[in-house]
Amino acid sequence: MSSVEADEWDAVHTVHDFYGRPLKGTADYKGFPHAYMREWDIDQDDWADTLLLSPISDEQMSAVKEQWHLWLRWRSAQDDGTLQPEDHHPTLAKDRKRYEQLATVVEAALKVDDAKSIRVKADFRGDILSMGKTAVRWTEPDDGGTPPISAIPHL
Repeated sequence: MSSVEADEWDAVHTVHDFYGRPLKGTADYKGFPHAYMREWDIDQDDWADTLLLSPISDEQMSAVKEQWHLWLRWRSAQDDGTLQPEDHHPTLAKDRKRYEQLATVVEAALKVDDAKSIRVKADFRGDILSMGKTAVRWTEPDDGGTPPISAIPHL
């Protein structure tokens, strides 16, 4: 893998898991959609500085974005205090059927394929939690890009 230019930033589309920093989601890598998943450092018993990237199709990305927008509607209603009793995380009641229809495609898209993945480090910037303008700069890991370790299956 070659290094990405230091001033080159790619779009972050989703952050599906976050624990102090993005753990899992979708973003562009060199202009193409990829799923990302942060690796687990067994020795440190903590999330590593490296992530695995795996390409996803345009159709998968479309489903991910549609489902993400449904979640953003729920998040907006939560923030505004306008959730109704029938609205439950992660979506509004009126959007639940469509959200669930997209679930299988989205789950498959977010599964990082070890055979097609690359290891990288990431510098995320922007309003990650509210998914305002968010970007990422990918760089090679300090170890020069050793083969990927298995992604944690429970995420």
